[in-house]
Amino acid sequence: MKFRFSALALFLLTAAGALALDPARMLTQYSHRTWGIEQGLAQPTIYSISQTHNGYLWLGTQDSLIRFDGIRFRAMDEVLGSPFDHRLVHAVLEDGRGNLWIGTVGSGLIRLAADGSVTPFGKARGMPSENITCLASDSRGALWVCTEEGLVRRDNEHVRVFTTADGMPGNHPDSFCAAADGTDWVAFSGYGLYRLEADRAKLFAPALPSNLKTVRALSCARDGSVWAGTENGLVRIRDGATTLFTTTNGLADNWIS
Repeated sequence: MKFRFSALALFLLTAAGALALDPARMLTQYSHRTWGIEQGLAQPTIYSISQTHNGYLWLGTQDSLIRFDGIRFRAMDEVLGSPFDHRLVHAVLEDGRGNLWIGTVGSGLIRLAADGSVTPFGKARGMPSENITCLASDSRGALWVCTEEGLVRRDNEHVRVFTTADGMPGNHPDSFCAAADGTDWVAFSGYGLYRLEADRAKLFAPALPSNLKTVRALSCARDGSVWAGTENGLVRIRDGATTLFTTTNGLADNWIS
C-alpha cells in the first residue's frame, strides 16, 4: 500500500544557501504552506510528485495527472484527454531528454513529450501489464518500470521483462532504484531486497532479517548508499554494512513507504 497524502505540503527553506534541513530544528519551525481542495487542488490524494526541468510540479493523484505552476493546479485530462481521465497515477518521472513518463493503473505507461504529444506504451509496445507501480531511470538512460507482471527495462524501443524465470521471487516488484556504482536494486513485499547481477535477480546478502523483508520503497543516493523503507524501520546499506533506523533514532514512525 502506498502512503497517500491528504494535501500537498511544501516546506520552503528560509536560510539562503541551505543544503539540508537543520536536524536541531523541527519541521514546524520552517515556513511552509499547505494546498488542499480549498486552494484548487481538485484531487488531494497524491501518490507521487516530480519536478521537471522547467519548474513545474507534476502530481500523480487518485484519478488524474495534475500540473502545478506554483499558483494554479491544472488536471491534465482537461488538456490531454482520456489517457489521464479518472486514472490513478502511481509514478511520474522525467528522463534526460525532457520526456515525462507517467505510470498509471489501467492506462499503462504513457509518455508526454516536450512538444506536448502523448504516446501510450501498452502491450502492443512490449509492456506486460497496463498497471504500473513504479518508475526509475539509470545512468545509462534506460527506463525501469514496475508492473504487476514483471520488472521492465526499456532502452529506447528495446524491452526486457524480468520475471520469476530470471530469479525474481515474484512478478510484482514494489520498487526499484539504480545505484551510483551501476548496481540495480529491486524490492518485493514479503520477499526482501534483490540485486540484478548479469540480468539475474539475487537475494541481497547478508539477507535482511525476517521483520525487514517487506520493503516498500527504495532510494539510491549519490554517495552510493541504498535506502530501503520497510514496515519496521528505515535501512541504509553502505559499503557492505546495513544500518537500521527506527523511532529510537528519531523517526516519527517505523512504517516507511
